[in-house]
Amino acid sequence: MDKTLIVYFSLEGNTRYVAEELRVGIGADVLELVPKKEYPNKGFKKFFWGGKSAVMAETPALEPYAINIDDYERIVFGFPVWASNFAPPLRTFIKNTPVLAKKKIAAFACQSGAGAEKALEKLKECIGIKEFEATLVLIDPLTNYDYKQGDMLVAFIKKLNEEKEQQKSAEYETKKSELEKIKESVKDRPSVTINQEHYGYLYKCKECNNEILIKTNEGRYGNLGPFNCPVCNAHYYATIDDGGPTPFLYVAKYGEQPASLLDIEGQKRSEKIPLLYQELVET
Repeated sequence: MDKTLIVYFSLEGNTRYVAEELRVGIGADVLELVPKKEYPNKGFKKFFWGGKSAVMAETPALEPYAINIDDYERIVFGFPVWASNFAPPLRTFIKNTPVLAKKKIAAFACQSGAGAEKALEKLKECIGIKEFEATLVLIDPLTNYDYKQGDMLVAFIKKLNEEKEQQKSAEYETKKSELEKIKESVKDRPSVTINQEHYGYLYKCKECNNEILIKTNEGRYGNLGPFNCPVCNAHYYATIDDGGPTPFLYVAKYGEQPASLLDIEGQKRSEKIPLLYQELVET
């Protein structure tokens, strides 16, 4: 799956707010660009110096950052709109990162008035790409957040997650197909269900030598309880160790079972059965 880096500059907190929402929503890493010389953030100076710097296409010096751009397939840029342009710290980053045009690029802009569309076009030209994967424009989201802007942000996150969701769906269908093949291969085995079906195990009965399909789920403190062989009615007891990535089943003759999974002597009298299959939970 694509690994994403959010690169942004924020003066008043609006862009930072959106970047954090995106970080959670798409599972991305975040890089905040910090100029060595701070921009004024109040009054006339804020508009004059910010606008002048944007119009003059300045590339301000940035505080050092440690990012290997080769680790990322997608970059999401975020910026406040200044004089219908993107904030200059992004220009410095782009100038210092010539491989950006080979990556998937998305962008979001925060503005108080207008000019975001022009700013996005200029950003696209600066990077050297024809189209963005997705774009988002919000009006002062930190102080002006409403349902409409919230829906726009959710739609942007959904767009960026499309490929990830498609990959998850394809992986699910592959696992589902593999599971159906396994279950088809053992469908004629005598079976017993303890509690409910979630895990499947094949166990060879010690009395009649028939393979039994044991269907079960997690047990309380590992204990599943007694069961009988569906062929010869031999009496067994099952416990399950589902504390690791692969849950193992322990089967012993009734009366010889471990009192708990901490009963080492009891486990020695049990047979450890590997997992055959696990039912899928669609997310």
